[in-house]
Amino acid sequence: MEAAQAGASCIPKCSPPLTEAEVKELTGIVVHTEKCAVFMHEVECFHARATGKLAPTPPEFNLHPDEQGRIQAVACDPRLSRAVLDLRSAWLGCCMQGPDAMYRLPPPFVSLTDAEAGRIKSILNNSERRSYAAYAVKRIESLQTGQPLPAQPTSELPPKVRRQIHQLVSDARLLTLMQHGIWMREPESEKRSVAAATHDGGTAPTTLG
Repeated sequence: MEAAQAGASCIPKCSPPLTEAEVKELTGIVVHTEKCAVFMHEVECFHARATGKLAPTPPEFNLHPDEQGRIQAVACDPRLSRAVLDLRSAWLGCCMQGPDAMYRLPPPFVSLTDAEAGRIKSILNNSERRSYAAYAVKRIESLQTGQPLPAQPTSELPPKVRRQIHQLVSDARLLTLMQHGIWMREPESEKRSVAAATHDGGTAPTTLG
């Protein structure tokens, strides 16, 4: 965490040292909310088996079986598993600094760009999409805390749009912004419409989500 706060490299020290490919793969697990949830579940299962307890029931993850299988292999490798935990600790330190920290992340994390952050507003451009995003955020938070997953809401959004929203929250950097309410801000076009209606003496519509 200290390294994250100082802006120094957060690459874990391992023996033998992590290769560039390993650093990229392990960092990819940490900053992908779904993959990180799978990894932490596997760690919990490992500790349960080691102590003779029942392994926790696996929740429903939105990952390809091959991806889950690779993460399980990482979790079973003492060297790689320890490195992921160290990277995750450094990542949590970055998150504690707030959404602005996403734009100045220490290596090996890749800092967020304005273009990437702009996807939040471009995709969540109406109340129905923002409402579904609230569910998607809650689902990830439940995965992270081991709580029961929320029921999927009834939605008329096309499957493509729902996938785009789930892709948003799978990026831990974007999720951090969304958890701080940035995604709930109305687009400028909606603000202008509300202002125009109020100026004309009408009643400003209520914005949901």
